[in-house]
Amino acid sequence: MDEDVIIIGGGLAGLTAALNLCEKGYRVLLLEKRGRTGGRCSTWKDKGMTVQSGFHRYFSNYSEMKKVMRQVGVNIEDFILWQNKMDILIPDKKETAVFGIAPISSPLAFLQGIIGNSHVLSRQDKYSVLRFIFSGIKDFMVNSRNLENESVQGYAERHKITPNAYSTLISPSTYCLFFLPPEEFSAKAYFDFFVPALFARMGTYKGSLKEVVSDPLTEGIKSRGGKIKLSSCAERLIIKDNQVKGIKLNSGDILTASHFILATPLREAQPLLRESVGSHPWFAPMINMPTTSGLSIEIDLNEPALAHERMTLGPQTALLCFAEQSRSALKHLPGRLSALLGHPERLINLSDQEIYKLVLADAKKLGMDLKPHIINYKVVRHSGNRFHSGPDYNWMRPDQKTPVKGLTLAGDYTKQPFNITTEGAVISGKKAAQVILDDKERI
Repeated sequence: MDEDVIIIGGGLAGLTAALNLCEKGYRVLLLEKRGRTGGRCSTWKDKGMTVQSGFHRYFSNYSEMKKVMRQVGVNIEDFILWQNKMDILIPDKKETAVFGIAPISSPLAFLQGIIGNSHVLSRQDKYSVLRFIFSGIKDFMVNSRNLENESVQGYAERHKITPNAYSTLISPSTYCLFFLPPEEFSAKAYFDFFVPALFARMGTYKGSLKEVVSDPLTEGIKSRGGKIKLSSCAERLIIKDNQVKGIKLNSGDILTASHFILATPLREAQPLLRESVGSHPWFAPMINMPTTSGLSIEIDLNEPALAHERMTLGPQTALLCFAEQSRSALKHLPGRLSALLGHPERLINLSDQEIYKLVLADAKKLGMDLKPHIINYKVVRHSGNRFHSGPDYNWMRPDQKTPVKGLTLAGDYTKQPFNITTEGAVISGKKAAQVILDDKERI
């Protein structure tokens, strides 16, 4: 055997699995098709511009994320800028609403947000939002599985949320979480994220995710004897007699190991599994699991676009969720606006120039005249690399352990308490490593 374990995919799940196995003395080789590790936590250069895969948020209840970073000597909360407010810019009205987002750690700001903002939300709007939230908390606590078959839109309608509250708060929030409109987003997935987050603190990273997360993990693996090979793409899993015998790379090389962890995004794992185990009923739900796309834009400016370093919503525009990052993650830049764009399924096939023009027009509606200040921009497409968090899809998520000997799965799409988050990726990677450790213990 070439190695004890070969891990296919160098995102956060793959890095976590590799680190935990290296610490137990396994010979580990991690393969990554791109020229960098980190996956959705990566940062890279594009024609001189520093590009991130999106603007990420960290929550204080990410306990496994804290643990894995401590393993490589990083106290991740030293690199977090905590936030307790969120802004909502109202299009064409030059109005801003400020809401508290940390009811436990910053109760005053939270109460001020509820009591104030009457120029944006009426008393009836606020009552309907509170009814929606408290009903969701109750249903989450009693039996969250009952929420699985209902969309956020259906749940909001059933609890009579007002149209203004729906378009101002609910619709932007689902896009901000998982790039999905409320009618396609499972109420269970929504409250699975929302309820624990109510009792946590939210922050942004004081540095790029490459510096804070992926580089320390990468170096931690190497220092423990693990090997990482970049620009190495898996072409085919070699499976015989219900056991993985090896992997063929697009270079033609064939590598062998006792164990393989498939830690690629779902859309990349599906064709590999379809070819090798497509007839196996255990894999059918995962292979047929729908995916969803995301779309973001990074804009370098000669000055900050926003006065505050806060998550900001722009309801009824393409700029549904955005933030200024030049005061936190990218301090070397005079200004950096990072935005998650709404309706990615409609926009993703437009040209970069068309998306850019739409963003400029909608930014103007929100009171931001960006064009005179723009230095450069980059549209980042995330085509089908997230599992779909829609109603009645959660059952399709597979366990990390598969019925094929020597094959384990890792990725935030696998079964674990979180959805598409860094915490979910870490938990899945840890579980995948434990499958292999348990297998050896049984021998």
